Amino acid sequence: MSQTSKRAVQVRLNRDPGPSADNLDLANDILRGAEAIAAFTGDPVERVRYLVRRNLIPHYRQGSRICASKQVLRDRHLQAARGEAA
Repeated sequence: MSQTSKRAVQVRLNRDPGPSADNLDLANDILRGAEAIAAFTGDPVERVRYLVRRNLIPHYRQGSRICASKQVLRDRHLQAARGEAA
């Protein structure tokens, strides 16, 4: 890699990502697999799969693997606890 391209990468990495990014470590935020989501939420794995099939919890897929964000699940839980519409 040339010095110019190394510098360009360093400049991109040093940019201020914004106020919310300093508390978010993406690798630690992502739950990969129904088992991981179930362990995080305290629900049985089959219940998580049911909720995903019915599109009742926020999720996405990486190939066939179900994934979810811990922060999004927390936010959704708080909304439900306060009685807000999802």
